[in-house]
Amino acid sequence: MFFFAGENEHKAMERSIEISRKCRSEPGKISPKVGAIVMTPSGTILGEAYRGELRPGDHAEYTLFERKLKGVDLKGCTLFTTLEPCTIRSPDKTPCLQRTLDRQISTVYIGTLDPNKNIRGDGELRLQEAGIKVLRYGDGMADIIRRLNADFWHKHRLPKNVIRTSNDEVSKGPNGFSVGHNEEGDLVEWITDDEESGEPFGMILRRNDDTIRAMYNECWDKVWWNRHKCWIERLESGEETLDPKQVPLLDRAKDAAVKIEEKYGLENLGWNDVDWGILQGKLSATAWIMGSEWEESLDT
Repeated sequence: MFFFAGENEHKAMERSIEISRKCRSEPGKISPKVGAIVMTPSGTILGEAYRGELRPGDHAEYTLFERKLKGVDLKGCTLFTTLEPCTIRSPDKTPCLQRTLDRQISTVYIGTLDPNKNIRGDGELRLQEAGIKVLRYGDGMADIIRRLNADFWHKHRLPKNVIRTSNDEVSKGPNGFSVGHNEEGDLVEWITDDEESGEPFGMILRRNDDTIRAMYNECWDKVWWNRHKCWIERLESGEETLDPKQVPLLDRAKDAAVKIEEKYGLENLGWNDVDWGILQGKLSATAWIMGSEWEESLDT
């Protein structure tokens, strides 16, 4: 699954994973690490919580809805949760799925499905049946969540280091080995190294979403910087005359160019014809991957 959310949504997903790392299982139990965040339609974070934050065993959604945001109008808001809302609790407790419906949440981002076969996929389906828009975290983030919950996954006997396809079958790579993600979130094929250690190594099939986004931003910065320098040269040579209305624009552009030089270093800016072509090709390719049409991505 290729997935690029808006900047606010992307940050909320990252934050929910970050706070989930704080979870600790209750004594004698293996519990999932779950983080949950509620965001308004305008992108404001109203609250965040993780499982067991205020009381051992309390689910993240319960802590968020009933302990932190009780009485707050959440109609139309978005819930980000690293694990699909539970649909089954003991008779004296309300499932997180029902709490989500009761608070009139309009959109739910789910990090992973629950590996518990009694819940797996039911939370997502019942949200959709209720008319709630359900979206998933990107594959790279989902696998980070699975790795953080390796013991919980093992408890429910789901294989490690593999992802699921849309029909829930284990995906295989071009060499016939299991497909999963490395610690950086890259999509890899776990190939067994028979000649040396015998331990599998991850052959990268696709970089993770964050790396692709970072490469796009870096290429864009460098292409823009080069264009800016060309503009300065045309102005200094007299080939182009600066319109008085462009003076504020030029001042801002110079400031932006300095920041790029500080970020990457002057020694890493400026290219011959071949390298310049490669740089533009990288920008076009990453722009296309992120959703631009080829005609748009080639406008570099």
